[in-house]
Amino acid sequence: MDFTFTEEQQLLRDSLRGYLRSHYGFDHRRARAAAKAVGMRTRGAPSQTGSAY
Repeated sequence: MDFTFTEEQQLLRDSLRGYLRSHYGFDHRRARAAAKAVGMRTRGAPSQTGSAY
């Protein structure tokens, strides 16, 4: 089996990487992860609340 990306898939990957790099930098992702972790501590784990968030 050939698992290499097609040219179209490579273009999509590169475009998405560029977009995410320019709009959602490391500091932004770290802040989102921290906010989500705080939310889970205050609301309980998803299995306790029945929610995925």
